[in-house]
Amino acid sequence: MFKKLDKYLLENHPVVWNTKWLWMLLLLVVYNVIFFLFGFFSYQNPVELQETMIFQRFFTSVYVWFGVLSAILILVVWLNQYFKQNAFKSLYPKSNLSLYKEFLIIFSILFLLTGTYVSFNKGLETRIANVKTKTEIKEYKDLINRVAPFTLQLYFADNDQNSNSYAQSSRCLPLPLFDSLVNEDRLLKKFVANQVRNNTFWEKVDTANYKIYKDSLDNQINQNLEFDLLLLEHFPSRKNWTPTHDYKTSEPVVYQSNSTYEAAVEITEYTENYPSDSSYQSVRYNLKSIYNYCNELFYDFDSIRNPKYYAEQTHNLLLNNQKDSIQKLMDRYLKLADELNVGYRFKDKDWIDYVYNPPYYFVDYELQESTRYNRADNKTYYKDYIYEAGLTTSINNIYHAQKGIIELHEIITWLYVSLFFTLLIFTFRMTSMRSWVVSLVGSIIVFFVYLSTFFIFLQAMIFYELNLGLGLLLAFFALFWIITGIGISQSKWKLATGVNLNWVVWTFGAILPIVISLYSNWMDNLYPPTYVHDGLTNQYIQHPHVEWISDNFTLIAFTNLLVVFIGIYFLISVFKKWQAMADE
Repeated sequence: MFKKLDKYLLENHPVVWNTKWLWMLLLLVVYNVIFFLFGFFSYQNPVELQETMIFQRFFTSVYVWFGVLSAILILVVWLNQYFKQNAFKSLYPKSNLSLYKEFLIIFSILFLLTGTYVSFNKGLETRIANVKTKTEIKEYKDLINRVAPFTLQLYFADNDQNSNSYAQSSRCLPLPLFDSLVNEDRLLKKFVANQVRNNTFWEKVDTANYKIYKDSLDNQINQNLEFDLLLLEHFPSRKNWTPTHDYKTSEPVVYQSNSTYEAAVEITEYTENYPSDSSYQSVRYNLKSIYNYCNELFYDFDSIRNPKYYAEQTHNLLLNNQKDSIQKLMDRYLKLADELNVGYRFKDKDWIDYVYNPPYYFVDYELQESTRYNRADNKTYYKDYIYEAGLTTSINNIYHAQKGIIELHEIITWLYVSLFFTLLIFTFRMTSMRSWVVSLVGSIIVFFVYLSTFFIFLQAMIFYELNLGLGLLLAFFALFWIITGIGISQSKWKLATGVNLNWVVWTFGAILPIVISLYSNWMDNLYPPTYVHDGLTNQYIQHPHVEWISDNFTLIAFTNLLVVFIGIYFLISVFKKWQAMADE
């Protein structure tokens, strides 16, 4: 059967037969299925979901080496068979369409051969996406957002959040419980006085008529630094606050460390209070409260479920002293943590005992670090904690797997890598080995000439520095086209023409991006970007053309690919003219 099929292809589809396209297609489909299975079975335990780079494990595992080596082996075997027959170099008449089909077949083979990363990740994505349903993930995101204020995570390095999540200035809702204790008139007076002493812009302010500057305060009085200083007068016990060390257990840790925990328990705040004599004193205090938490660990809900929405839910629980409701949320949270093998420990106290201290719910503990350092005996011990970052990362990874982890820019990269290797093989097929090798080696020489020219012009400052490199590169590309055009039109310099023709093909895909980049830089020079304050935020304003280019990178990338594929069809005629030239 295979011999009959092979004979049929030879007689009816010689391009398919010569490129071994059908057999390579079957082989590469199986090849990618194998890597799909590798990815699928590479996930074994829910604890792996806590890896922030889980979808990059292909590059950090043995699979990448297996993929590279197996791809090289397949490529060498295929090229050995493919290059045995070359009708074009043997001066056998072939149409442009036939040669173009050959180019497309080479691209399809290289595309599948370089797709092991995508196949592996699709397998991994399929496995992880089925750990939980989409409905469950939505519910878990809502649960984590509701419980987040009670996890007492003071430092949010993994989530790009700051360590002031419980500070008075972080609160996004009015709270009479605290706000009623601060006199707004005193707050404004202290604010103006401090601005005069610390800001040259306020030097000539009339402090006696400080009330006229009320609009300078933040909309919420708690977001002004002076609010803390006045509130502190009502809570003298929170001044010069020190962490509580009421641990019931003493489980020593093997390693010795005193840096992480000391940083984690330092939940006090520092500010500067400026008295009338213009000297200042440092005030050390802790006014952190669960009421002040206004963050959101997952931002993909609708506009209603925003940080303020969850802050309102927290306020309702605390103001109404709904201890049972808080406990139920915590139980659901820990159940989810158990299902996903996320670490936590509560041996010194129950979780609820760390957070439930009405009416002000001040934060006296942290539950982020799993160890504590005891200066008395110079040892490190385990302590109660919740690995919130691990749980949010796990849910995020499942969510992204369900959404699709293969980004559009990765597809674009895959296409361009395939195109690069396709052009190398196609030009080897279309020109002589001598021309191709000289082109490859000559590329290194041309690169050094380009760099030398770049630095010479840079020293002379002949061109604008930012555009110099791109402009010179475009000039070199134009030179390749000129030499190729002269050689083809005059039918001479076959070697030099062949070398430059290869360079024309290899660099063809870079011309449009370079031209667009030069235009974008030029417009930026003519119309420099500016920041415009709209009353709430600073907006970065660029020229509309520059903004369109930055917003449509994907469209430009795909358009450039289309231009290259169309251009190759017309360049085939140039290859045929070059082939017809007399050998030197």
